[in-house]
Amino acid sequence: MSRWFRFYDDAVNDPKVQRLPGEKFKAWINLLCLASQNDGALPCLADIAFGLRMSEEAASVLLDEFCALGLMDPVEVENASMSYEPHNWKGRQFKSDNSTGRVKRFRNGQCNVSETVASSNDETPTETEAESDTETNKQIVRLPARDDDWPFNYRELFWASYPHKVGKTDALAKLDRARKRGVSWKKIVTSLAAYVQSKPPDRPWCNPATWINQGRWDDEPQNFSPQRRVVDV
Repeated sequence: MSRWFRFYDDAVNDPKVQRLPGEKFKAWINLLCLASQNDGALPCLADIAFGLRMSEEAASVLLDEFCALGLMDPVEVENASMSYEPHNWKGRQFKSDNSTGRVKRFRNGQCNVSETVASSNDETPTETEAESDTETNKQIVRLPARDDDWPFNYRELFWASYPHKVGKTDALAKLDRARKRGVSWKKIVTSLAAYVQSKPPDRPWCNPATWINQGRWDDEPQNFSPQRRVVDV
């Protein structure tokens, strides 16, 4: 069953939105629809690509761009490595209870008071009232901090240090999975520095998602002297 979600009317004055080309504005609206269907968090990349009618690679690039513009925020969700939600989604959306049920409860409550009091309070709460005092049912569960050596901004640190910046969304999702598997942050950054220093100049850079997915931190490059390190951002 289709449902409505709230759209803020000041979008007409939001330069981040109004400067989007037509196709990207359409994609942003479609992402809002996908977020509404999933309680705020976007689905997996394959479902996003299908919803936008584009390839997964193109969808990943678009998500990166929207994040850079402040239109999407990366979030951690339960049972997934990483997801995104529209910026300030919870501030603009909340779930209302069913107005029919609310009216029924209201009327049932009147049966327990005198007829005089009932007649003086015989007002049906409006849909707006029913909505305004209902808190958002948070479906996105923020994961607690893990007891490991990973810094809170590990995504930014890794991306700033990786020399071949393609497929950011996919790469960071795989980085999250590596963390969940128990790979230490020190091992990743040390191995990345070794890879950067030891890569022959005539060979192309490995895509970051591939580097992570293949567990390249277990490689043992020769003739490495640790000169490059992960930068702070």
